Amino acid sequence: MPDPASGKVSIVGAGSVGTAIAYACLIRGSAGALALFDTNAKKVHAEVLDLNHGSQFVPSCPVTGSDDAGVTAGSSIVVVTAGAKQKPGQSRLELAATNVAMARSLTPQLLVHSPGAVVIFVTNPVDLVTYAAAGAVDLPAGRVFGSGTVLDSSRFRYLIARRAGVNVGNVCGAVTADPGRGGRGRAGSRGAAGGQGAAGSAGLRGDADRGAGRPGSVRAVSRTGPSWAGSAGASSCDPARTPRGRTSSDRR
Repeated sequence: MPDPASGKVSIVGAGSVGTAIAYACLIRGSAGALALFDTNAKKVHAEVLDLNHGSQFVPSCPVTGSDDAGVTAGSSIVVVTAGAKQKPGQSRLELAATNVAMARSLTPQLLVHSPGAVVIFVTNPVDLVTYAAAGAVDLPAGRVFGSGTVLDSSRFRYLIARRAGVNVGNVCGAVTADPGRGGRGRAGSRGAAGGQGAAGSAGLRGDADRGAGRPGSVRAVSRTGPSWAGSAGASSCDPARTPRGRTSSDRR
């Protein structure tokens, strides 16, 4: 994989997610150059100005933007956040048709401008969109990624930590199914708090056994969302057990 810190990172979509990623890249020094691409010319111009105006507070990194995909040319990494927004009452799968079509048409265009780039999708529903994008181009495995269930797992770990009264850094857990598919997991069956399984932890057992469903409970996450496996303890997370984005190789 290219080293983004020595190359160019482009972000497709200048909405709240795209600009947050751009800002994170700037403050972490993760890119040698940044480019924002969005079909809304006024929006992308405003965001580029904001990022450049704060340049004295971050490592040196030129930021450009345009409503022309050519601004992404020569990128090492392209992060795609663009897509139709989920409407109230609309499921993630109902959202899929529009965003899958976008991914299929956009990915080849991006690779024309940056043939060596790694493409990372954040657009929802991310698994379906990433699968469609990977199928739309002829690339070796590992060139098209999706963020997978990283965000869902982060939420899950936070809720376990809050319920168990431990630091979130000491919680290992992963949401393992696409939330759009409505997968379910048995709360408490594979969790642990303070080195004890959920069945032996009063802080988690009540929600696992009675399904109180109150905010912050494990059951509120796992019973209404995807399946999961996780633990909370006194030691740091094992990186091998933390959630990772899925790649094109997982879909072939």
